[in-house]
Amino acid sequence: MSAPHASDGDDAPEDAWPVLFISYSWTSPDHEQRVLALAEELRSTQRLDVRIDKWHLLTGDDAYAFMEQGIANADKVLIVSDCAYVVKADGRTGGAGTEAQVITPELYKDYPDTRADRPMGKYAVAVTERDPDGEMCVPRFYAGRIHVDLTDPGRHADAVEQIGRWAHDKPAHTPPPIGGDPAYLDDRPTTGTRAAADHARRALADGRPNALRAVEDYVARVTEGLAAYKPTAPNGAVATDDLVRRAHDLAPLYAEVESVLLDLARARLGPPAHRAVRGLFTGLFPYVLDHEPLPDRSRPGWNEERDLFRFFVPDVLRAAVAAFLEVDDVDGVAALTAAPYAPDVTNYSVDREGPLRFVHLQPGIQSSDHRDALADVRRQRDGVLSLTQLGQADMFLLLASGQISGVRAEDWRLRWWPYLLDSGPLYTRPNPLPAFQEAESRARLDRLAVAVSTDADGLLALIDEFVQAEDQGVRSVPSLSYGRLTNRRRLGQRP
Repeated sequence: MSAPHASDGDDAPEDAWPVLFISYSWTSPDHEQRVLALAEELRSTQRLDVRIDKWHLLTGDDAYAFMEQGIANADKVLIVSDCAYVVKADGRTGGAGTEAQVITPELYKDYPDTRADRPMGKYAVAVTERDPDGEMCVPRFYAGRIHVDLTDPGRHADAVEQIGRWAHDKPAHTPPPIGGDPAYLDDRPTTGTRAAADHARRALADGRPNALRAVEDYVARVTEGLAAYKPTAPNGAVATDDLVRRAHDLAPLYAEVESVLLDLARARLGPPAHRAVRGLFTGLFPYVLDHEPLPDRSRPGWNEERDLFRFFVPDVLRAAVAAFLEVDDVDGVAALTAAPYAPDVTNYSVDREGPLRFVHLQPGIQSSDHRDALADVRRQRDGVLSLTQLGQADMFLLLASGQISGVRAEDWRLRWWPYLLDSGPLYTRPNPLPAFQEAESRARLDRLAVAVSTDADGLLALIDEFVQAEDQGVRSVPSLSYGRLTNRRRLGQRP
């Protein structure tokens, strides 16, 4: 029978719980008392309907019939074995010998299969005594099977729980669900980074000394393996359906990278962590520029092949900024946006004058059909960071792009386009973004300004430029209600 759920409560009828028959040898009054005390403990603490001769074998009853019926009718049979029991069971003498004759053939039918979710065996031995050589006193018919050790008083509670779990078919250890997504099982592309991500996240959670090294190894694997997702362009153009399929294939990797970035931010490892994340984007630059690991410009359709990565890489940058903002690591945001990058590229197709900045990670998706289709994929994609957190990151990236080499709102050759703020529910958000809503104090505004590499006055002036450009209808400036989203009127109004 199967045990009821705990929700049945203490008032459940006695026959609702597993019937546990206890077999033992009448070795001595002391041993009988120990067994009786165990029966009382199992009945009162483990919700077991314990059957034992002291309670259920009455004057005039047939002892042998009681044993046979008890064993046959019980859900579980616990053999409490001391050395005297072993002598009788192995020699087939006395009551223990009779029980051994009944139990032995049944033991071989006790494990019908090896599934992890099968019921545990009907028979178990709890050992209360060791022989003169220090060996457990276990009957021969049970040799080689896992038993319960009742010989150590210091572990008595654990042993009782072990018996209870066995009786209720609730093992202490069960295998995790079968999962993973190894590339060799199908034809879908993969970076093969799942194990590296799990290792990095565990190292970060446990505060291990090798945590940063694990993150760096994960970053290297991601940047190296991303090319596996490249869509095909057999006729010089990438079919939208193929691009969307590849983008859906990439969704688990995006969620994986997002989780690693958030765990890294939460570890608060400072500049070394910032450098590790900069390393990720240094390695991602070639995917959005006309450079290896994808074909160069001489191949027809080369630009459209990169649309997938020009969708994926900016989203990862949003996630990194959002993760640092989530833990108030404004220095981490500045580390990603203030300094130029030096990726391993020899040519690139965007603004060849000047160094590569973070805005070059977003050169834009070439095909409008691709752009619309990929936006739908983004809306369907799961992740650990909310839309508000990612949209807020968009605002900080937009403001930071206004700091590049003195570029202001009206000069948009170098810019970050806030796609998440420019459409969807965030476009009509009635309240300021959380970070700006919290920056009504001057001290908090000073802290926030660090994220865009300026001070409080500089941040206010920068926001005012965007507000003015929006009011003047500058075409290259997205209309975002900057004053409302940044809480401009209240920023820094308190000490």
